[in-house]
Amino acid sequence: MYEAVPECRANMRWLSRRKYSAGITLAKQKLASGRSRFSILISAVFQLLMAGVSCALGLILGGRRLGSRPWLRLCRSVGMACGVFGARSDFYRVVDC
Repeated sequence: MYEAVPECRANMRWLSRRKYSAGITLAKQKLASGRSRFSILISAVFQLLMAGVSCALGLILGGRRLGSRPWLRLCRSVGMACGVFGARSDFYRVVDC
């Protein structure tokens, strides 16, 4: 399925917020499946560290282009860690286009 993406959503700010929200949802799914908060948090912190290193290397070696994908993984990992503590994300409720 394909659909047009509004230009106001074709940027790193919106994608970062979306990945953060996806991380929160992922944490909720893992909690619902019976995983402990501690194991989810440890997993999120490990992923965060790995994405942070990858992001830094990408930015140093290739600029913004190589650093963007690890940055989005980092945003998802932060969302997952926050989701363990009950964070919510509702930025998408307001259409800013």
